[in-house]
Amino acid sequence: MMTHADIISAWPRIAEFASDIGVSASHARVMKLRNSIPVSYWDSVLEGARNREIDCVSLRLLLDGSRTRHPPSGDESRTEGGSAVVADATTI
Repeated sequence: MMTHADIISAWPRIAEFASDIGVSASHARVMKLRNSIPVSYWDSVLEGARNREIDCVSLRLLLDGSRTRHPPSGDESRTEGGSAVVADATTI
């Protein structure tokens, strides 16, 4: 099953993915790192894939990928007021 990071990797370059969905390249890199494409971008992802003839991208893959997200690698936690707070992988 393709993850959201795999879907982003289907584009020739991250900058092209970013341009297709209307975000900066750094924002697209964060999406890939977090393995999460927010639902609000799905229409743009599908349109960009269609325009670039990236046939492996579909609504089903976006939906399935959203169910199988994994937390980002590395330690994304921080402490706040003496208790651990884990960074939310869905927040962009």
